[in-house]
Amino acid sequence: MTLIRRRIGLSVLCGLFLISFLYGVESSSQTSHQIGVSSDDVVIPRFDSPIEPDMYLIRPGENLTVVLIGTRLQPLRLVVDAESRIVHQELGVIDLAGRTLSEAREVLFQSLGDLYNVEQIAVSVQSSYRVPIQVTGAVAKPGRYTGYTSQRVSDIIDSAGGLAERASSRQVLFFRENHTLRVDLDRYNFFKDINANPCLYAGSSIHVPVRSDSVVRILGEVNQPRMIELLPGDDLDLLLALAGGPTGHADVSSCYAVNDSARDLSQSGGITPGDVIVVPSIVTGDAEVVITGAIARPGYYPYSDGMKVSDLLSVAGGTLELGNSDRTTLFRRAEDHSGEISVSGWYPMFISDAQLAGQVSLRPDDSVVVPAELGFVQVEGTVVRPGLYPYLRGKTIDYYIDLAGGVTDRQTAQMELYDRISGLSRTASSGQIVSDGDRITIRFEEQD
Repeated sequence: MTLIRRRIGLSVLCGLFLISFLYGVESSSQTSHQIGVSSDDVVIPRFDSPIEPDMYLIRPGENLTVVLIGTRLQPLRLVVDAESRIVHQELGVIDLAGRTLSEAREVLFQSLGDLYNVEQIAVSVQSSYRVPIQVTGAVAKPGRYTGYTSQRVSDIIDSAGGLAERASSRQVLFFRENHTLRVDLDRYNFFKDINANPCLYAGSSIHVPVRSDSVVRILGEVNQPRMIELLPGDDLDLLLALAGGPTGHADVSSCYAVNDSARDLSQSGGITPGDVIVVPSIVTGDAEVVITGAIARPGYYPYSDGMKVSDLLSVAGGTLELGNSDRTTLFRRAEDHSGEISVSGWYPMFISDAQLAGQVSLRPDDSVVVPAELGFVQVEGTVVRPGLYPYLRGKTIDYYIDLAGGVTDRQTAQMELYDRISGLSRTASSGQIVSDGDRITIRFEEQD
């Protein structure tokens, strides 16, 4: 009996020891998580620049250290509670809701200055910690995310899956109570301008709007040809920098807008929405231009300074009878990797009459196309009678839609015009003039 009792006692002791051991491990693990002990797997990003007190937003859970300058008193450790207040036996209740670090310093000095008879205090914040950020708008996965106060707006947008198609990268909005910061991710990415991409300590929600229609394209001899949202005050130097800067072969002094090559882009207001700006190469050695289509002698011809489109038409024997001279098109090589232009390597400029042909100067490697007349316009999509209809000069989209019996439903329609020469499709509007051989497509937009 005694032996049995000893064995039972030993079993109980072993069980209690095991329970105590497991409980201790669990408690130790929980405690280290609660007090924020860092492990080797957790790396808290540090601030990459001094914080801006006028932008640093005080939030619940913030730990403030207050040093009373000129005294031997120990620093005060103050914690902001869930209601954004500091509750202290001597200081009372101090409301810091919606206040920045600069504003918090002023409020604390008013309370501490008289209480401790000091003329100066220093208030500092803890190291980076996690905060909730709401992300809305044109991102892949809108929602609520958490990030460290030392991270930047771009980091939390990356957490949300990145910018969606047609998202604005230059007019992102970063909100806090009664204050909005504008974020320009292009300036940050190309210039490393940290002021254009603030840290998360400065706000609580991010909204990414859809990109505006005010855009320009920078093509040619730049390191990153792309489409750029045009903002007030943007100049040519800035836009070139946002396209990665000129290459070593760029002739920056000869930059031009495809739609108006005579315009001075360096002047104030010289760049307008919709411009396609080409940075040409420095001309070296022999150069040529080419002309094709309904022309007497198509082929390559030597380029010479000051050569006009009309000069090339003349030396090539002029337009044939079947040629449509009103649709003469000049193509210029301009590499564009933005995916926004459907023409591979070339961009079109239409030469609509003889006077313009005599004004537009050619550049090395230009290509001129004189198309043959087709005599029809194609109408497709949600119309009563899709098909081909005779082309008449000066007629609008509405005229050809009426010929096709009109739209099948009076919902909000989206009209698209495809140019067979350039290969470009663009959104069209009522009253727009249609050219020979164009294709009109009518689609309906889904209404919420």
